[in-house]
Amino acid sequence: MRRGGRLTRPILRFRDGTALTPSEGFKLGFKPYRGPKSISCCVICKVDVFRQAMEMMENLIRGVKGYGGLNEWFDCDLNLESIIKVESNEEYVEAAHDIPDDCDVVLAFIPDEMSVDYDEDPYMPLKRILASKGLPSQMIEDSTCRHLRRNSYVLFNLALSLYSKAGGTPWILAEPLYFDCIIGFDVGGGGVVATVSQGAPLTFNWVINDQSREGLVNAILGCLNTARMSERIAFHKDGPLRDWELEAIRASIDEAENLKIVKEPLWCAFEVKSRFTPRILSSSGLSMYNPEKGVYVQLDKFKAIVATTGFPERPLSPAQSPVRPIMVDAVDGSWWDFDFTKALIDVYWLSELHWASGFTSTRLPISTLYAKRMCSFWKAGVKPSEKLHGRLWFL
Repeated sequence: MRRGGRLTRPILRFRDGTALTPSEGFKLGFKPYRGPKSISCCVICKVDVFRQAMEMMENLIRGVKGYGGLNEWFDCDLNLESIIKVESNEEYVEAAHDIPDDCDVVLAFIPDEMSVDYDEDPYMPLKRILASKGLPSQMIEDSTCRHLRRNSYVLFNLALSLYSKAGGTPWILAEPLYFDCIIGFDVGGGGVVATVSQGAPLTFNWVINDQSREGLVNAILGCLNTARMSERIAFHKDGPLRDWELEAIRASIDEAENLKIVKEPLWCAFEVKSRFTPRILSSSGLSMYNPEKGVYVQLDKFKAIVATTGFPERPLSPAQSPVRPIMVDAVDGSWWDFDFTKALIDVYWLSELHWASGFTSTRLPISTLYAKRMCSFWKAGVKPSEKLHGRLWFL
């Protein structure tokens, strides 16, 4: 069995309308779906980039050609609560301790990664300290500040990150997902992260626990408790599902039924793989082209390759920017009569919900992408305070 086609493209909902892309929605003046009217921001920067940093902040707030600004596009004020200037890389850590606990987000202008030795790079020390204080942070490298402070692409993505980290949701899906509740998880570095996307309108949350079977069970239970009485549940993981992880999924479903969080749910576990060899290409005569977004090839009843990225976001020529699809494989569950194409649509649509990018979507759905990101921070010793629960601090 081998067939394929093009999956339905998602429609994104904003506060005042719908659009096919984030940039289109904001340019049409639709405003973010929900979020703060004002954001209090603390800034850390070196003395030698202070002037450029302040210009970039002004552009972020007021806008430039091609980007309307936080005030106009996001209907949000950005209030600079404090500005801490540092002379050396060592002073960043001291500055982080001095940041007041009641600001919404911290914006740090830091040296380029390649310009400093690893043990002098302030990126991770700042992330660790600020996360432990319950403060989301956004880092901007000096070269970006110096050379791209008037760039509409950079400013729009920066505005999205700040707005999301401060508790906003720029857009959601206009139509409900096929599965009522989608739980993605990842494991590593001593931690387990589970994310949950559920409901109409869609909501997103996450749970972190210790790396163990019991930790995964409790993380999944936390997600199921957020999405109480879900009837159709999907589990996503990037890469192969190990036996103990499948056991944890079954145990969490059983425990959720005992606790009356769910009642005889239909569930299925999917491996959403980002690392594998096959590619999808379209052809015309002797020429080969990148596929359009949403194209898929079904390899058997429960396995398919999906191009979650592609034309028009990527160039047609695969030599310029080859598209790497993902593989979706249903491997376990209590429900095998589900519509596999609709399950693929769920994966594709969730790849359009990366709230830190207004121009290009991600390969992975946020169910697994965000779990992987939080796990990578956990491995690096960045452990978020309870104050950050439910917030997108990891973007």
